[in-house]
Amino acid sequence: MAIKHIYRDLDEVFVDVHHGFQLLSGIPDPIQGHEWPSDRTLQEHVGFDYPVCQEKSAQAQEAFWRTMEATPHGCSIAMACSQVAIQIGAALSILTDTSGSHFAALGKVGWLHDHLPMLAPDFCGTTDKTLFAHPDARLIDDSHHVAEAFHKAGGRAIVIPQVWNNWKMAYGSPRTPKINELLLLAAQFDYPELSIFDKQSFNLYEPERG
Repeated sequence: MAIKHIYRDLDEVFVDVHHGFQLLSGIPDPIQGHEWPSDRTLQEHVGFDYPVCQEKSAQAQEAFWRTMEATPHGCSIAMACSQVAIQIGAALSILTDTSGSHFAALGKVGWLHDHLPMLAPDFCGTTDKTLFAHPDARLIDDSHHVAEAFHKAGGRAIVIPQVWNNWKMAYGSPRTPKINELLLLAAQFDYPELSIFDKQSFNLYEPERG
């Protein structure tokens, strides 16, 4: 099954949103998202639980989104995806949740212009990523819930291992380029039969089998 479009999430793929929420909630000595201790809850880590994070996201002004810190692995993912897209002839887009807020959309586009300007023209803001799902689409995301929904809607997803998703393992920038190997493999094989991937780097979302 060919890959015709590669969608990349922005938050926690390129942008360290958890660090931003720590600053917003006044947590002393905020740490980067990838340093989140596995035994710490979201409330303990960023100062808000998930519903409040969603509410704060919808209310945040443009500057909040534009001044976020970058993740340590974002540039490597951008380079790997670009290399693979050229090799397989796939389109590339940023696909990010804008919380229904034009401030979030403006801030996120501004962040891209400031940090990764080559990605800004292909920005897609939405509140429902499944609208972009189809068998030839691949989504790179940090949420296994989003990956599962994208898969059920007919797409395929690659989940970046994080403390808050199913993989619950740390990542490191030296392993990040492995994602181009996964994309190339996914371009050659039908996704459900693809099981040869490195669980210590990046993982294809694999739905539970009944």
